[in-house]
Amino acid sequence: MILGIDASNIRSGGGLTHLVELLRAFNPKNCKYKKIIIWSSLKTLDRLIDQRWILKRNHHYLNKNFLYRVFWQWKYLDKQAKQENCSLIFVPGSSFIFSFRPVVTMNQNLLPFKWNEIKRYGFSLSTLKFLFLRFSQSISFHNANGIIFLTQNAYSSVLKKTGKLKGSTIIIPHGVHKRFFHKPRSQKIVFKGQFEAPIKLIYLSSIEPYKHHDKVIKAVDQLIQNQIPIILDIYGSSSRSKAISKLKKIINKHDLFEKYIRYKGSVKHENIHELYLEYDIAIFASSCETFGQILLEGLASGIPTASSNMSSLPEILGDSVTYFNPTNIDSIFSSLSAFINSPNLRIEKAKKGYELAKKF
Repeated sequence: MILGIDASNIRSGGGLTHLVELLRAFNPKNCKYKKIIIWSSLKTLDRLIDQRWILKRNHHYLNKNFLYRVFWQWKYLDKQAKQENCSLIFVPGSSFIFSFRPVVTMNQNLLPFKWNEIKRYGFSLSTLKFLFLRFSQSISFHNANGIIFLTQNAYSSVLKKTGKLKGSTIIIPHGVHKRFFHKPRSQKIVFKGQFEAPIKLIYLSSIEPYKHHDKVIKAVDQLIQNQIPIILDIYGSSSRSKAISKLKKIINKHDLFEKYIRYKGSVKHENIHELYLEYDIAIFASSCETFGQILLEGLASGIPTASSNMSSLPEILGDSVTYFNPTNIDSIFSSLSAFINSPNLRIEKAKKGYELAKKF
């Protein structure tokens, strides 16, 4: 049997990481599919593993913008899938408008189904994009033969908007690559006022309104004002150039010379496992997450983590982290303060997180 994968909308971020690792793990000896046909842009295809059972397909429309890719899916995919004798098409990017059946799709983006989070973007093209995605993904989920969800929370949140789905549904969480696993390290003792030996805090995430970087920065500034020696390094990118400019303005307002609060730019996913080893604590302040892959990768790296208590995160993380309300500066401050002042708590959470990550 031949599996077709429509990766026309997989361009970067978590979706691309999932696709790369999925194909890396695929072994035709262990399943009924002996060959994979995958359609995507040249840039995406170049990131995928080369194997004799993986055939990469490109059309020049797939290298262009969203409208071109949608037109290709509508006009060409059905015919090409039949020519390739595909038995099933998998759509990791959620939306599809072709007539080929059977088709299995996947929910990897909860944001279009959360109006309270969409509103953070104000009246903008981003807001219109998310509303369009809710519409297109809802139709796709209703037309699919099967839908994969990453968490129970994501499943429940989507079905509140779509209603009951005709196709089969299943919850399959992402896994964690073995390169991330590093046993928890000993934890340093922190003394007030000793800024020559600070706790190093990392926030690794895309720069988006629902990630609440502003609240984290203000909480860290309060810690510094209270003589808690801490450095916050922020890593991440954004499709919106104004988001980076806004972030830098907030940083400069609280730390003009970026001595303690620093924006470090983006980082390649293949380097993240090495980056985590340079830090003492990880923080993640998102209020809307389908899964939280970056958090699990941090836990596997043995780093104690402070996490948002919203969306799918408590379901995935259990008691392996310390929680806070990402919309409340005082909550973030209290959580980080307790974490920094207790090496034993950090050791406990790091060990629990490391063991939890092994299950994925």
